[in-house]
Amino acid sequence: MTEERRRRSTGAVENLDVPIYRTLAGDELDYPAPSEQLARFLDRVTEAANDPAIEAGEMTDLIYGPDNPLLGPSTSALPERRSVSRETWANPTWHMMLDLLEAKRIAVAESSSTMSLEEAGALLGITEDAVRKAAIAGTLDGEKRANRWYVTPGSVATYRDRVRRRGRWPATPLLIRCGTENGYSLKTKTAKPGTKKRVRRHVVDVTISDFERMLIRLRWTNAKGERTRRVLVLEPDPSTEPWTFTWPPRSDGKPLFFIKGRFRFAEKFNNPAKAAAAWKEIEPA
Repeated sequence: MTEERRRRSTGAVENLDVPIYRTLAGDELDYPAPSEQLARFLDRVTEAANDPAIEAGEMTDLIYGPDNPLLGPSTSALPERRSVSRETWANPTWHMMLDLLEAKRIAVAESSSTMSLEEAGALLGITEDAVRKAAIAGTLDGEKRANRWYVTPGSVATYRDRVRRRGRWPATPLLIRCGTENGYSLKTKTAKPGTKKRVRRHVVDVTISDFERMLIRLRWTNAKGERTRRVLVLEPDPSTEPWTFTWPPRSDGKPLFFIKGRFRFAEKFNNPAKAAAAWKEIEPA
């Protein structure tokens, strides 16, 4: 993970130095020269990545917090976090920050002699059961002690780099409570059915894994007594910390429905007519 500058020629004109960031996987990432505000924030992120006294969770709060000029406004589901927009995701500087966060997580993991399945799963963005199977198969170096599996940080880092080079991270399982209750409903549209289901009155708890895109439809009765709807397009995002989307908002803090896991909302259709069209036309993957 290094940062350097190089000169790039475009036709007969030679541009000024272009900032280059070398990722953990060894790729070169060109990013635009930051503004003064963004440069100061990048200095804070870099210092946090190199400071052993700062934990990965603290660095995550910094990157997703209100001081990051790349992020949008707060989301209603998680007020202390800022939202990642399409513009943010398209900015190479954002991916540089995520790479620095990955470096911090690896550094924290490697500071201990062993790594639990839970820690390895969080780092790799997969379930504990998947880590256990990888250790049994020899994909990850590990050993079983007192009926518990532990894997080596080095093998986890190597596996992480190998998956990154393949260009696609596996989607981590999502726990979704969907169904109909008290005039509200949450429905999912996926290419594959849930792997596990648990019925709770007219509500079902579903665990969904191995997806690239799914649709969420929210329906309720508005203040005018009319049935209305909203559609959300959800994509896996293993680079984020696990979080929970709840709906509808309730004063007692006990939501009727929720989505838990590592994901982001790629699109939102708040207009009822556009939401109905999106639900019909957009196919899950």
